[in-house]
Amino acid sequence: MQFHLGRLIDHVHLRVSDLEASKRFYRAVLESLALSATLVEGADYFYVDELFVDKASGAVSHVHLAFQARDRATVHKFHVAALAAGGHDNGGPGERDYHPGYYAACIGSRREQH
Repeated sequence: MQFHLGRLIDHVHLRVSDLEASKRFYRAVLESLALSATLVEGADYFYVDELFVDKASGAVSHVHLAFQARDRATVHKFHVAALAAGGHDNGGPGERDYHPGYYAACIGSRREQH
């Protein structure tokens, strides 16, 4: 096992109720962020980088994820893609007061996906 100094989180594991809906959602989101080529799919899971998702056999995960985008245009592209893939709008693209220059769009997942 390789230890990565400076990384707090090694990976995030989400358990979802509707794996196919989650695959469709994350494929669209990753495409908008130019990361779809790194998506690996199996029959009962998928993953990209440090995010691993599989079908829940019990309780599902409730986690807030924030993806990085290269620029404001990519934030807008992400917002459109996530809404089209079944997400719901929790705040359109715009500046947030988290820190100076923070520009984001907030998308929530549908309950049937997660």
